[in-house]
Amino acid sequence: MSVSPLGKIVRGSSSCSDLISCLYALNSTEIDIFFSLYGMEEITLETVSAAAKRDKSTIHRILEKLVNAGLCFKDTIAMEKGGFRNIYYTLSPEKLVEKLTYDGKKIVDGLNFAMKQFPENFALRTGLSTGTETT
Repeated sequence: MSVSPLGKIVRGSSSCSDLISCLYALNSTEIDIFFSLYGMEEITLETVSAAAKRDKSTIHRILEKLVNAGLCFKDTIAMEKGGFRNIYYTLSPEKLVEKLTYDGKKIVDGLNFAMKQFPENFALRTGLSTGTETT
């Protein structure tokens, strides 16, 4: 039976991949692509697609997901002969740690708030008392 990234985190047996997967809802392929970016000199759709041996549409979707998560960013460059090209950049390792720490704390705060609200919300939803609701 496979254990989810969150399950590994709770058990204290998680890797950095598990943490990133849990925080940003990335699958194993997306995680592999994310880490591969750190070894690339120029990150473009073409270079990532060739290195990963995946089609460009898959890589484009993954890169956009990483950009939207704030795990990398892109710059659009105008080409001399017309057209545009996207260049992707990774966060520095230090900035990545800052981001993971900040986003992780936001999730923990949200979970703590949800746990405090749970007894009342459970009672409202089910009509059953947990014995811990506030009045």
